[in-house]
Amino acid sequence: NTDATFNGSAGGSAGDTMTFIFTTDAAGSGDEVMTFGTNMYSTGTLTMANLAADIYVVSFVSNGTSWVETGRTAVQTT
Repeated sequence: NTDATFNGSAGGSAGDTMTFIFTTDAAGSGDEVMTFGTNMYSTGTLTMANLAADIYVVSFVSNGTSWVETGRTAVQTT
């Protein structure tokens, strides 16, 4: 149950992709908040639900200067 901030040390090369896969803690205790910072253009933070072992996928593509968010998905678990 840890919050985190992700920063790009550089903007990458145009067309490069980056994907983050997050899984909430098995106990489902507390919301985890992921923040995308330096060199990351995003719709803001990702607050993951207070549920056990949920999976979230956030994708970025480089425009040659920074990483731009292209997708955000909560993956259904059983």
